[in-house]
Formats: sequence, structure tokens, C-alpha cells
Amino acid sequence: MQSKKLQIGIIGLGRWGKNILKTVLKIKNINLAAVSTRNKDLFIKIPKTSQIFNNWEELINNSFLDGVIISTPAETHFKIAQKALNKGINTLVEKPLTLNLEESEILRSISNEKKILLMTEFTQIYNPKFQKLQNNVYLAGNLNSITTEAGNYGPFRKKTPVLFDWGSHELSILISLLGSSPEKINAKKIDEKYNKNGEESNWEILCEFKNKIKTKSIIGNSKEKIREIIVSGDKGVLYLDDIGQNSLRFYKSEEFNQQKKQQIELIEIENKREPLLIALNSFFDSIRNKEYNHWSLNLGVEITKLLSKCIKNK
Repeated sequence: MQSKKLQIGIIGLGRWGKNILKTVLKIKNINLAAVSTRNKDLFIKIPKTSQIFNNWEELINNSFLDGVIISTPAETHFKIAQKALNKGINTLVEKPLTLNLEESEILRSISNEKKILLMTEFTQIYNPKFQKLQNNVYLAGNLNSITTEAGNYGPFRKKTPVLFDWGSHELSILISLLGSSPEKINAKKIDEKYNKNGEESNWEILCEFKNKIKTKSIIGNSKEKIREIIVSGDKGVLYLDDIGQNSLRFYKSEEFNQQKKQQIELIEIENKREPLLIALNSFFDSIRNKEYNHWSLNLGVEITKLLSKCIKNK
């Protein structure tokens, strides 16, 4: 028996929202019932059967929706998600959940009290390459350090700090790999450029987890495109290059040379599905199964807490 089509809305068709739109339209048993955007150039990409709203509040007031995806600037996430949850609409929020810990905690309270699904969209956690790394982390033995690097040239935002924009992904990766939040965290800006379109900077985030495992993450929107993870232990090193072809490799400790990543042992990644597709399907499956208590909500709140602490201490 074919399941009933979910009635889904999307709020915001910016840089990431356009990817969400394209991906949602690939998924069976989903009806894109409503979209909120002011970009008339994108109307041609929206199905004619979808209602288009200039104002997100008008979309949310249409309570026929089974779920809504929020892909707007981070400073607007709280107000929109709060309205959606209070309307009883299951909600997926692009990371970061909010830019303020108090706001994140309020959203979590509403979700728990009303038993309405609230998820944070941590795309990298759904990345099959990352999941393969996570499943093979035992090869490295007892871990001592993790290094990550992620960045690109842009996006440049006036109100969302680079530390939140890029740091959210890195902390979600580290916490998922190590199974706990860091006991210590510190962030510092390592370079910055003037950009009239918004903040342009690169950062270093240093953490210490339980068992004295230390991590270093280099992130920013002023660098060549990169996404790498290096997991080091007493038996060897796992190296993930999310952009390269031979994505995941394992080295015995004495064989790893960060400057010369020779092919030692490739780990095959069978799942070629897009991370965003997997993340959206997880949201839709949770709606169908009436699951409201999703792990990504607590992770979203925790990361807001950690990054807010870094911003406060910088």
C-alpha cells in the first residue's frame, strides 16, 4: 500500500534553499504544497501546483502542512520555527538551529511540550563518506587527536558569524565521532579580510574531549574549497577527503605523511546517495512515523551553546 503524500512547505530559496527545492522535487510521495520566497526569478522552478507566498507567516498560517523546511538567514530561524511549532507543524531548520542559546532552548521546550518534531539539518552527519569513516574509526585504535578542515570562498553573510556558519558542521562531526561534547573549547580568528558583502574570515577551533583527545578544526569562508578529516590513534590514521575521488584511506601510523598522502588502503564507500537527500528523507520518515524526539535537536542546542561560548570569549 502506497503511503499518503506528505504536504511540505519550504521557507527561503537562497543559496542552500535552492538545493533543498531541487532535492525535495526528486523524492516520491512528497507534495511541495507551498513555498515562501520573494525571488521571482525562481518561480519557474517551483511546480505550478505549489502555492507561492511572499511572506513566511502567510505560509505557516496554512496549517494543512505536514512539515516545513526553514532555509532562511540564521538570525530569523527562531521566530519562524517558533511560529511553525506553535501551529503544530513539524519543522526542519537548516544549521545552525539559532544564534542564541536561550532561543534554542525555547524551541526545544516547545517541541517537547507539544510533541512536535523539530530537527536541525546537519547534512554532513548524513554524508555516506562520513558514516563510513565513523563505522571504521576502530581501525585507528585508541584515539589521540582529530584534525578537520573545511572552507570555501564564501558565502559572506552580514549577520551570521563565520564561526556559526562553518563551525556548526565541524562540531557536529566531532561530537558524532567521539560520542560526547567537548570538555574544553576555544576559538580564535586566524585571518580576516574586508568584504562589503559580509564577514570574510578563517578560524581555528581547539577542543579537548574526554580521555584527553584533542581536536583542531580550521574553518572559514576565505579559502579554497576543502573538507578533510584526519583521525589519529595508536594503530593508525584514517583520512577522509570529502572532495577527492579516493575519499577514505587508512594508514598504519608509521606510513602516514600529511604532505604526501600516498594510497595505502582504500576503504570502499558503497553508498553514493546525496547527503541532503538522506537528511530530507530522515525528516519525512520521522513525520510519517510520528517521531518527535530527534537526536539532531539536542545536538543543535549543544552546538549553539558551544559556539555562543566561543563568541563570548573571543
